[in-house]
Amino acid sequence: MSADTDREPPVCGVRLGDSSFTVTGLRYERRPAGEYWDDNWVVVRSEATGPAGTFTEESTLHTSDMLQFRHALAALVDGEEDAIKLDPMEPGLQVSVERGPDGFQFHGVTRASSEATAPASIQLEPAAMADFAAQWSGLCDAFPERTPDPDAPASSDELPPQYAGPS
Repeated sequence: MSADTDREPPVCGVRLGDSSFTVTGLRYERRPAGEYWDDNWVVVRSEATGPAGTFTEESTLHTSDMLQFRHALAALVDGEEDAIKLDPMEPGLQVSVERGPDGFQFHGVTRASSEATAPASIQLEPAAMADFAAQWSGLCDAFPERTPDPDAPASSDELPPQYAGPS
């Protein structure tokens, strides 16, 4: 739990045997200042474990990338897509998932592990993929996209209600 909230940080992840991949939402990168682009960076910790070891990376994801991946996951689970990829602007982590005859092949790579052979390569059954999609959706809900409030002062110590969320 963070020091200023009673909520656990949102976590989404997959595991099979000795391989796992998790993404934990930590906080927005900064307090809102009414600038869409700068206000929507979320600090995340990703951890990939596989035959090459465990690699942990703290990086940022923009809420637009998070939401785009949320929609792609839903399309994949619903059978509308056969392959999707999270390839954010800041390459702290990358995820790709392909549909196969027996489920889904999940690949998760952190920047720290990118020199290693994809440390988290996991075969997932449809139910496990749907669980991951639901967990990712929860991560997006915990860090909603911030929109500028034209009436809010640019530098206020008090957060407007629409910016409530993990800090």
